[in-house]
Amino acid sequence: MDRITSFGGPAASLLVFITAAAVAETTPIQCIVDVHCDPMAMAPAVQLGQYQAWTEWVNWGLTAAEDVGGKISFLSTGEYMDWVLDDPGVVEAYDLIPRLVASGDDFLGTHSHNRLFESMHVWVQVPNGAPDDVIAAHWEDHLMRINMVIQEQLGVTDISEIQAINCGRGAHLPSEDDEELFHELAVEYNFPIRQQGPAEGFYGYFDHFVWHSFRPSTDNLLVHDPDGAMIISPFGPVLGRVGFHHGVLQDMSSPAVKGRFLKELLSWLDEAQFGDVDHVWTTGWSAHCHDLLPGGESHDSWQDMFQWMAMHFVEEQVAGMQAVEFSSIKTSAALYSDWEDAHPDEIPFTYAQSEADLDAYPWLKAPLAYLTALHWDAAMPSEGVLRWHRLAEPDGPRVAYVLWTTSGEEIVIDLSAHLETGVNWVAVEPHRGHYRFVDATEVPVRFAGTILIPSGLLETFQWLPDLDEDGSVAVDDLLEIISTWGACPDLPATCHGDLDGDGDVDIDDLLLVLSSWAL
Repeated sequence: MDRITSFGGPAASLLVFITAAAVAETTPIQCIVDVHCDPMAMAPAVQLGQYQAWTEWVNWGLTAAEDVGGKISFLSTGEYMDWVLDDPGVVEAYDLIPRLVASGDDFLGTHSHNRLFESMHVWVQVPNGAPDDVIAAHWEDHLMRINMVIQEQLGVTDISEIQAINCGRGAHLPSEDDEELFHELAVEYNFPIRQQGPAEGFYGYFDHFVWHSFRPSTDNLLVHDPDGAMIISPFGPVLGRVGFHHGVLQDMSSPAVKGRFLKELLSWLDEAQFGDVDHVWTTGWSAHCHDLLPGGESHDSWQDMFQWMAMHFVEEQVAGMQAVEFSSIKTSAALYSDWEDAHPDEIPFTYAQSEADLDAYPWLKAPLAYLTALHWDAAMPSEGVLRWHRLAEPDGPRVAYVLWTTSGEEIVIDLSAHLETGVNWVAVEPHRGHYRFVDATEVPVRFAGTILIPSGLLETFQWLPDLDEDGSVAVDDLLEIISTWGACPDLPATCHGDLDGDGDVDIDDLLLVLSSWAL
C-alpha cells in the first residue's frame, strides 16, 4: 500500500491510504425478512378477529418495510387464506396480497403446522404418528388455499405460473426426524425452497446463524448435500424474542441482532479482500403475524431494524461497496442457484460436527472471539470516511468497536475525543487476529475493517505465528520474522511479524515462533 496524501478536518491527523489489491465485484449480503402465519384459533368466531387484526398489522409491518425500500417474504397457513377467500374485503382494503407478493419478488409461500382441512374455517389436528398419506394430504390442503388466493387476488391461472409464486415451504409435519419424507413432498408439490428454521442448530455452537445459502441434507440439516431437493437461505427467527427455538436458546433482541450482523459484516469484508470465492451471504429476521401486533414480540423493534439496516448498510457504502440489499427468500435462492452453476465443485456451507469445533468453523475466528455475546450499543460519530459502532456486553465489562471506511481507503485517525481516557487500546485485524497496541490519536482502519478493544480483552491466538497460513509453524514463518526484523512500518500498514503487537519485530517475536514450532 502506498500513502497518497494527508489532510485536515474533524480529525486533523487523518492519513489516507489506498488498498493496492483491486477488489472484485462483491454480491451484497441479502437481508431477508420473513413473515408467516401460524395456525389460528379453533373457533371461527375467534378466527375472524384474528384475521382482521393480523391483516391490519401485517399491513403496518409491510408499510414500515416499504418506507425504507425493505422487503417481506410472506408465507401463510391455509387457515388465514380461508378468510382471504371468504372475506377478501379486509385484505383488499390494503391491497395486501398483491403488495406482499411484489415485496417478496413475486412470492407467496406455504406454511403449516399440524392441521388438516375439514370444511371452511374448520381445521382439525393431525394425530400423532399420522401415516405418510395423511401428512401429504395436510401439505396439499394448505398448498391449495394459497394457490386459490393467488388465482383470485392476482388473476394468475396458469399452474406453472402459480407454482413459480408459491415456491417456498415451511412445515412442522413431517417432523425433523423424517427429513426424507419432507424432501419427497417438496419434490412432489414443487417446492424448491425451504423456509428458514432447521439450520438454527448452528446458533447453539457459535451464538450466530449460518450465513450462506445451501442445500440441507436429510441426515444432518447443517450438512450440505449437493443433490438436495431444497435450498435454504438462513436468517434469524422472531425479531425481539429471547427464548428457545428449535431446541436452542436464542437472543433475537434488536441489540443482539445488530451485534451479530457486525460480526458477519467483517467476514463479508474479509472475503471481498482475501477470498477466492464470492459466496451468497444472507442475514435477517422473522415474525409471525401476531408478533407485529402492539405488545407482540417484534412490534417495538420492527421499524428500527429496517431503518438501521437501511441507514448504515443499504444506502451507504462500506469499503466502496454496497454491503447489504433488501432481498427475499426467492431472490436469494435464485442467486444461490446461479452460484451453484458457477461453482460446481464448491461447498457453500457444511458443519458435520455435533459440538462447537473451531477447526471446522467456516468464518473468521477473531471476530468470533472478540464479538460473541456483545450487543450493539451505539453508532459512533462519523469522521470523514470513517464509520464505527460500539458494542458492549449486557451487564458486563466487555466493550469493542468495529470500524470501517465508506471508500475502502485505509486510514489512521484520531479518535481520542470519543474514546474512554486512561485505556490502552489494541487494534485487531479481523482476518487472523494480528494486533498492534495503538494510541487513541492514531487508530488504523483497514479495508476489511478493524476491531478496537481495550488491552485487557486481548487474546493471543495460537495460530498467529503461522504467518504464511499453511497450517504449521515452520521455516518459512521463521524467515518471515527475519526478513521483517526491526521497527514496523507506519500504520495502517500491517506488520504480522510483530506477534506481540509492540511495534517492532524482534527477539520476543522470534521466540514466539520457536515456541510454536511445528504446531
